[in-house]
Amino acid sequence: MKKPSLLIVVIAAIAILAYLGLYQRKEAARVLAYELNLPELKGVRIYASEELDKKYTCNGENVNPAIYLPEKGIYAVIVENPDAPGGTWFHWGIVVWNADVIPEGLPKALQGDYYFQTYNDFYYHGYIVGGIKGVGYDGPCPPPGHGYHRYYFQVFKLKNRPPPVKDKDELINF
Repeated sequence: MKKPSLLIVVIAAIAILAYLGLYQRKEAARVLAYELNLPELKGVRIYASEELDKKYTCNGENVNPAIYLPEKGIYAVIVENPDAPGGTWFHWGIVVWNADVIPEGLPKALQGDYYFQTYNDFYYHGYIVGGIKGVGYDGPCPPPGHGYHRYYFQVFKLKNRPPPVKDKDELINF
């Protein structure tokens, strides 16, 4: 009688693993579908070395790097650090229009002649010191001894110019 009970356990395990595999595929498809709603953009060049130059960090000038876009248009840029101790850290949100470049060192202001920027996580977490203003670009500033951090510059071409927003959640949801 041990063989049928072992067979039931094996069949149940296979069924559970199959269900979990399908669930993970559904979750991956949901995430992928969200990402596919944002147009793919080729030809974006950020002039920075493989390791971001100190100039663009809180230990340097804390200015945004120039981002060269493939053609004039409306673009959204989001910069995040997935390696922050408390989870993903939002460093920059900006929308530009009629632009093929985001110049280095934009003012730390919510709005300019051809762009608007959002508050970043330095603002939301009350970390406003020195050159960190909490609006616009505030560069990499990992805690000492926390190891290597990655910074994702995500650039999206938009069909229409959205209304100005100040909040990161509003930026990623239009």
